[in-house]
Amino acid sequence: MGRGRRGSCAAAASAVAALALSGCSAPGASEAVNPDAPEALVAVAWAEHLCSGEYSAANDLASGELTAAHDLVSGEHRIDDDWYSSPERDLASAEALAAARLEELREQGVDVDPAVAVDAVEYDESGDGAVVSLSGQCYGEAFSQEVAAVREDGQWRIRRAPINWQPEQYPGLVPEIPGGQYFAVEGFPEAGGWILPPGTHAVTVPKHFLTAEALEYTVVADPFIVEGDFPEVEPSSARIDDAVAALAAECGRICTVLDGNGLRLEVEPLQVAADGSATFTGHVQILSIGEGGVEWGELRPEGWGGDRHGDTGWAVPERSTIAIAWRFCPEGRECRVDVLDHAGAGDDIERVRFVELDGVEVVVSGIDHDEDPG
Repeated sequence: MGRGRRGSCAAAASAVAALALSGCSAPGASEAVNPDAPEALVAVAWAEHLCSGEYSAANDLASGELTAAHDLVSGEHRIDDDWYSSPERDLASAEALAAARLEELREQGVDVDPAVAVDAVEYDESGDGAVVSLSGQCYGEAFSQEVAAVREDGQWRIRRAPINWQPEQYPGLVPEIPGGQYFAVEGFPEAGGWILPPGTHAVTVPKHFLTAEALEYTVVADPFIVEGDFPEVEPSSARIDDAVAALAAECGRICTVLDGNGLRLEVEPLQVAADGSATFTGHVQILSIGEGGVEWGELRPEGWGGDRHGDTGWAVPERSTIAIAWRFCPEGRECRVDVLDHAGAGDDIERVRFVELDGVEVVVSGIDHDEDPG
């Protein structure tokens, strides 16, 4: 779920010297707040831009320094061409949504002029990071908000983009929110976040083959963050149970695994002799799926609503009759594998991967196991 975050800087410097040069209070000192300090001014300007729906201007004040991989997917990095798919277009779209919301409030007689004051500033040990406590009026509502700031190349910036929600409870999903603007990360479209103008927004979580049903609910956004306990999807294994059963029927008692290319896992049945053995050649993965089905642990949708090859996902078996292992037979020879021995000596299975083809059929696309194909 969305949550407020405080960034911290790891720059090494003398705290006393750095604070003396910047005019900041020492960490833990209880001095009067200086509203004209640069870190306070940038926090106020950032909040005023958000309260006016000026997301491009607010984004210009955001940090461009990626101090950790988490910063990007948590919205703690400026929205720019280095990481996001179409930042200028999407920021303009978000501003249009905010302008419409502000006009709606004006027509209702609401005073939407922002008023922002600095209540406190707390510095980190380096003096190059601060948390500025703000309060005032925004979109006609009273607010209080802590804003993390960082000094980069001598200038104070905000440790957050204007993104105010990442619905983290739906991994791999971009939900449907008509009143908001989504910002996709280049190459990882499901890892982005939303700008939701203040107000109530309808959220639709589409059905996935690993979920029982679609979800529809509402969230209430403020300019800074969307917080709350949001519903999680109910997992369902019904369709993947059918996919495993279909693969078992295709495999027969034992089979070799061919390349599925990320789509349907292809298998070739082996002929089983009267003594319960089958012959194979080369370096192959051998699979068998016995009766009794699978008891699943974690179910994880991925590529939710994706347009590449349909929805994808994986599941972890807690108990199963699936047995898979690499077998090697020297070139020019035929080797034998006992069906019962193989069933009891397969590798540990990490996960079974699935894909929904053409939005209709769910199939097994891969089986990840502790393997040594060398």
